Order: sequence, then structure tokens, then C-alpha cells
Amino acid sequence: MSSSESETMESEDPVDVSQPITLANPSDLTLVVGPYGQSIYVCRGALCLASPVWNAMLSDKWAERSEKEVEFPDDNPEALLIVLGIAHLRFKERPKVLLYRQLVELAVICDKYDTVAVIRPFLQEWIGFEEMKVGPGMEEWIFVAWTFGIKDKFIRGVQDLVRDTSADSQGRLILKHLYGAELNVHPVSLRLPLDLLDCISQARQESITKLMNLAFGHLERSVSTKECVLGSQTCIGNTIGHLLKGLHGAGIWPNRPEASTYPRSFQSLYKAISKIKIPQYTGPVRLVGYDVQHTCGRGIAGLQSEIDALNLSIPFGYKEHHLKHIEIQAEK
Repeated sequence: MSSSESETMESEDPVDVSQPITLANPSDLTLVVGPYGQSIYVCRGALCLASPVWNAMLSDKWAERSEKEVEFPDDNPEALLIVLGIAHLRFKERPKVLLYRQLVELAVICDKYDTVAVIRPFLQEWIGFEEMKVGPGMEEWIFVAWTFGIKDKFIRGVQDLVRDTSADSQGRLILKHLYGAELNVHPVSLRLPLDLLDCISQARQESITKLMNLAFGHLERSVSTKECVLGSQTCIGNTIGHLLKGLHGAGIWPNRPEASTYPRSFQSLYKAISKIKIPQYTGPVRLVGYDVQHTCGRGIAGLQSEIDALNLSIPFGYKEHHLKHIEIQAEK
């Protein structure tokens, strides 16, 4: 998200709500929306047709049925107005472009009131050219994809979080946020589907644990090998020394951390282990009573291919019910 977009969408300046917005004339219901109380004149019938939630709210079973004014204090007025405008057939007044934060707020409204079908004809216009790339400050693309039924973007976004999230000392997930600051990632600070953050955390821990196991497995095999195929202990020492140096640089030796509180991401650990290179050792070895020169390239053969395979097969980070929800949303 650009700084200009951030300033536009996150301004704390009070909104001028002195003028009500008329969507229906005559109107039989007034909505008072947002923290500043923006009045919007609407038609009850349009709301009931647009949303099963509003239909229930305005039915005989709810107190709002007889009210002439209903408050929506927690809703974003701009996002709600987009849905209401389309529900009142004011298609020409719809915005032609929506920025990231606006799309997130629109997704919140559509998820809360089940109005995806109302805005579906215009969704491609707003989202069609967006890459929807999850990154620092843009994590809620996942929620947008989940709400509007965009399966491939949802899967890619979740996988990106599995790869790129780090953790603090309490095991809370963190991401490098805008301008390099750190953002604590938890259900309160990010709009994500129910239990998805737990799935991402579990997948991250599982992936990092497997990566550490591969690296330490090669270390253990090297330590248990007393000499190379030609009988040189120096070759083995060369391998162990460079391997330990690489593991130390990755932050997992001499004290192997718990994956849940490992302060780096899976991607960072993968790159650190990929940098471990064991140079060929050239030196003397005693054979049949004579010292002869030899070159040993035993190293840690197979480690790179093993971590590459793991990098391509990390756990999903989501559950079947998340995908089922997306399939249902896509049909609306």
C-alpha cells in the first residue's frame, strides 16, 4: 500500500456528516452509519432483497422492524454506501476504482451482511487487475479472497504467510510491516477467517521443524562418521566445522530453538541453510605407510535437494472448511 493510499484511507480527520445521503425518495428508513453518524435515507424493501441479514433484522421478530432509524455504528460508511447504492439500483454512482483498504472494508461489509451477490457484477471491475499479492501491510488480501470466493488468491496468500511470518518470544506471529516496523499478527489486528491464523502458525512450526531436522540430521551423520572414505579425520572436521558455522548463522546452533518461538521466518531459515557450502578439502592422508595428497568433496551431499523438496511441499496453512466456504461464496 502506497503512503498516499495510507494517508487517504487512514485519515483521522472528522467526516462531514451534516448532509444526509438520499438513496430512496420517498424513504421509509434512515440508517445512521459509522462513528460520526452519517445519515442515509433508504428503502426497507431494497435492504430486505439485498441481504438475508437485513431481511431478518427488519422482520417482525426484531425491534428494528418498527424503527424509523437504525444505527450501524461499527460499519464503514463508504463501504456500506457502495453496497446500498447498488441495492438501490444506483449503478452509475458506483466507484470505478477501489484501493486495497477500500476492498478490505467492502469485504467486511459483504461478509457481515451476506451481500456478495449484490456487488458480484462489479467485482471484476474493481479487483480484476489486482495481483492481490500478500505482503507487509497487505495481509488482508486473504480475507478479501475468502469473502469473494477467489480460491487461487486465497491459497497463495496463506502459503505466503506460512513462509514469511516470524514469531516473537511468546510465539505470536509477526510480519515486517510498512516502513520496516513490526506488526503483531493476531485475530484482533488482522481480519482473517476464523481459526486461519492458528492453521498458519501450525503450518509454519511444522515446516520450520522439518527444516531444522534435515540440517541437524546431516550434522549428526557427519559427527558419527570418524573419517572419510580414504581414512582422513580432517575431511570430516572440515565438513562439521563449516556446517556448524552455517547453523550458527541461521540462529539454530548451539541452542536449537523451538519452532514456535524461532524469531525468523521459514523462508529466512531456508535461505540461510541454502548458503551452507562445504569446500573441498585437499590434504595428506596416510595410505599403506605413505602420506599422499587427496581431495575430498564428501561435504553434505543431498541437503540442498532435501530442503528444496521441503520448500515446494510446505503444509497448506488452511483447512477444508475454508475452501468449502470459498466455493460457496464463488457461487453467489
